Amino acid sequence: ESLGIVLTQLNKITKPIKSDDDIWRVAQVASGSDHLADLIAEAHKKAGKDAALTAEKWDGFETIVEVVDGLQIPQGLVHPYLSTNGNEAVFDEVQGTVKIVWTNEIVEDPEQVKPLADLLLKEGIKRCVIFGRAFNHVVIPMLAANRIKNIFHFAAITFPTSDDVMEDYAIATGGKFIDNHKGLNLKNIKLEDLGEAKKVVAYRNDLKNQT
Repeated sequence: ESLGIVLTQLNKITKPIKSDDDIWRVAQVASGSDHLADLIAEAHKKAGKDAALTAEKWDGFETIVEVVDGLQIPQGLVHPYLSTNGNEAVFDEVQGTVKIVWTNEIVEDPEQVKPLADLLLKEGIKRCVIFGRAFNHVVIPMLAANRIKNIFHFAAITFPTSDDVMEDYAIATGGKFIDNHKGLNLKNIKLEDLGEAKKVVAYRNDLKNQT
């Protein structure tokens, strides 16, 4: 009951954020800096009201705003063994382009992934994210072993959505949707089927992909 009273009072005094000036004022209060408020308001204006804003540490002397086209997907790593740091896997352009596989296959056997692993090894590709319908627990040790041996690093992500949505994401990253309903599968995957991204951050329950 007390919580309800508090929420009612808060709703009475709440003011919706409607303008760029409103955003600037909120940013100024949060950061305590007019300069940072300017940058945050600028970033919000450039990226749009539905965009996600993040702050990252870098080695330059100035604080800058950079707008990056990207995707944010509400799924994460299927197992922490596939992480690079605790509960997340971070692949960035410093380590080379990240290749991405999109498929509606249920990956049940390590043999399904072997042709992909052979392709990556042949092309000298070190990092790959696989979006699949599901991954059997017996596949995880094979994926993790490649990371431990520093051969290449897989990040496996379950993506239980419609085939149309998955195909849209594949196209957005410059790849091809491996649709097993159309007779396509991982065993016949080719280099041109792989999408790519400059940076991928995959958490245990969330993934952010900057293309």
